[in-house]
Amino acid sequence: MVLADNFALSLHILEDTLYLDLDDTLQKNNNSSTTVLRGFIDVTNPKKKLRKRLIQRHLVLNPSSASPDSGGMLRRYPFEMGLLLKDLPDSIESKNIKVTYNVKAKVAYAYTARSSRNCPIRLARFPFKNSMLFGDNVARSIDSRRHHAHFFDYHLTVEKDTGLSVGALLPLTLWIAPRIPGVRLLSICVFLVERRSVHGHEREEKCSAHVLSRVNPSQQNVPAHVLKEPWRGTIEYHLPNDLMPSINAPDFFVVKHTLKVSMAVIFPEITSGRVQRSISFETDVEIRDRQIGLLEKLGAFNLPEYEHNLLNLPSTPPPMYEYPPAYSVS
Repeated sequence: MVLADNFALSLHILEDTLYLDLDDTLQKNNNSSTTVLRGFIDVTNPKKKLRKRLIQRHLVLNPSSASPDSGGMLRRYPFEMGLLLKDLPDSIESKNIKVTYNVKAKVAYAYTARSSRNCPIRLARFPFKNSMLFGDNVARSIDSRRHHAHFFDYHLTVEKDTGLSVGALLPLTLWIAPRIPGVRLLSICVFLVERRSVHGHEREEKCSAHVLSRVNPSQQNVPAHVLKEPWRGTIEYHLPNDLMPSINAPDFFVVKHTLKVSMAVIFPEITSGRVQRSISFETDVEIRDRQIGLLEKLGAFNLPEYEHNLLNLPSTPPPMYEYPPAYSVS
């Protein structure tokens, strides 16, 4: 990220997103942060006497470490700065909640006024803590378990290795088994409800509902005919781009999401002919930052998994070594 103009100072950040909860165990043991912010500052100055400082840790940028450029008018100062990010919320922006972060650099000249620049940076929370190499500790799916009704059974699952993220796809798998003749599934509708509450003198919760659209409506359809046998299918839905990530910052605010699935079913009944019923299922889900979804598309979470039995020692000792037969001299 580059912020350059007619002024004498520009700030560059090598990575515009920092990830939270990447390794909390290391922070607790060492009582220090493991997140490193890297970048550099370009100072355009015709004078030779400069004094440079960053406000966070007041890092002194040694003039001897600067690399001159543009005929000696520009000097570049690389820097690294450790940050304590554990308790900070993600970067979000909505109507009633806005969280933004900036890195600020200042330069002071010997005979002129000071100048400063801000560079925006995002904070995005990792989809799991201390579990990158432990697949059993990562929630692999959203599972409704098998539900029974007097006219049909159903089972809903959402398979997602790293969780759901803003703007990503939600693969919903539906299994239906009729229990009486004549059962037909009319429609299925998926909602995502977002609740935002700010903590202060008055706690007010704002709620918004989003109807999820299908990725491919022409191909991913529910069966329109009467179900004579169990049916199973997967339908992909788009998560809206204007969602906020799920955040639980008790001292500041809370953002929660609930996934709701509504199914309209029609079946015959002796007394009143055909009857239509609506069945709903809902569960709390965690929505991650959009940057997490981009990392997932790049395969950043495709880590190898190992079978547990490969790490176990053999139960029986190896066979004893047997000497070869002696040679006979004829």
